[in-house]
Amino acid sequence: MPNEDAKGDICMPGMTPRKVVLALLYAPGKTGAMEPISGITRFEKMLFLLTSNKFRDVFNDLDYAADNFGPYSGTLVDLLENLSDLDLIEKEKGKIIDVADEANSYDGRTIPDVYRLTDYGSALAESIFNSLSGEERREITQMKSDLNSMSLDALLGYVYNTVDAKWLENSHIREAYTY
Repeated sequence: MPNEDAKGDICMPGMTPRKVVLALLYAPGKTGAMEPISGITRFEKMLFLLTSNKFRDVFNDLDYAADNFGPYSGTLVDLLENLSDLDLIEKEKGKIIDVADEANSYDGRTIPDVYRLTDYGSALAESIFNSLSGEERREITQMKSDLNSMSLDALLGYVYNTVDAKWLENSHIREAYTY
């Protein structure tokens, strides 16, 4: 279990990027239960949509930029690594699938990394989630329920057709997802 100093902003009042990530992982999904998030791309887009609409201070702290595949935060990548180091989340490493096993793959080629709370992280995330207003909890839950159950293609289509065009200016896949 990490010491208090290592947890940094998690124990401070107010919303922080770490707290939003933990709350998002804790929120129930389509099944009504806590669900992991599959893939860094999905995590990036879900957190982008959530923080750009609801938690603006956190959005600014995540330093999103228009990147090759739309909105991207290197800060989020580092943050997930940090939360894993603190034993608050675990990242199950994805893998490349043999063609014979393609029916069980995520996109026909790979299964993405899967992010989930550890037991310790779940207890902390529950406290963070329950400290949010009812409206904030409902918004996070609804967003996770809707977006975590979409195919990655559907999610990218949704993102690419709802965000400001400035977030897509460097995207290599923009043409495939905008209509």
